[in-house]
Amino acid sequence: MGFVTIMNSVFVILLMIMIGYICKKLGYMNKEVTRGVTEILLNIAIPAIAISSFNQDLPASALSSAIILFIFAVVSYVASILLGAFLFKKYPPDQKVVMRFILVFTNCGFMGYPVMESIFGSIGIFYASIYCVVFNLFLWTYGFMLFTGVSDRQTLKKALVNPGTLATVFGLVLLLTPLELPTFAAKLVTTVGGLTTPLAMIVIGAMLAEVKFSEMFQGIHVYYGAFLRLLVLPAAAYLVLKLLHVDQLTLAACVMLTAMPPASNTVIFAEKFERDSLLASKIVVLSTGLSIITIPLFAMLVFH
Repeated sequence: MGFVTIMNSVFVILLMIMIGYICKKLGYMNKEVTRGVTEILLNIAIPAIAISSFNQDLPASALSSAIILFIFAVVSYVASILLGAFLFKKYPPDQKVVMRFILVFTNCGFMGYPVMESIFGSIGIFYASIYCVVFNLFLWTYGFMLFTGVSDRQTLKKALVNPGTLATVFGLVLLLTPLELPTFAAKLVTTVGGLTTPLAMIVIGAMLAEVKFSEMFQGIHVYYGAFLRLLVLPAAAYLVLKLLHVDQLTLAACVMLTAMPPASNTVIFAEKFERDSLLASKIVVLSTGLSIITIPLFAMLVFH
């Protein structure tokens, strides 16, 4: 993929983020509107685009790449969990939880789907869907336990039964069997799924507008978290996969999904469970802003 193509894709995403920022500043979006749009994304648009990504004729190479991507996601999550336990063991409890969480969980939903689609096309959504299955499993088990210290069957059930995971399972059925969606249903999921990119970017822009510019840059932990999430981990993924001689497309998909900023769930969980929500907000917002620079850099690296 050429430099111009990558930059055009990222530039469009940047403009949509700016639209969200402006909408927030003009008062078109408040917390209630943002929360409502977020629910639409999580429960309707993202599941729809996941189903749509599987409802196509994928090359055999895509299926083998998906298996590698799934294994990569599991291994990278476990490695990040172990790394976080080591790096942040001397941090105060509330800060430690936030820092360990951002090291593990990327914004593979809101940012991942639009970015992967813009760079890879429809097959990028397929890869993001596979990655998000692992994300959901770890989020509602390890992530939930990290903030609460509680583990029970209901938590595991929530990890397995949610719109995103169910949509992916349904999509896999479509992919691996002769079943096909009726024409009207295929059109519906494609159209509704098409809402994901603009709505997700507008929400992120609105989130950026909520934090004062001066406050975003206060605190060494903010920079440290952003540095690890945006540069160290995707660079490590690139080097390891290169050493393993993984094919370029699979390597690119793995690295780009690792290069996403921290998950927005960081702020939601920190506020809900009374941890350091200010630190969580700063890291998420700063990292999201900086990812506008780091994502195209890694895109150029993997496609050079």
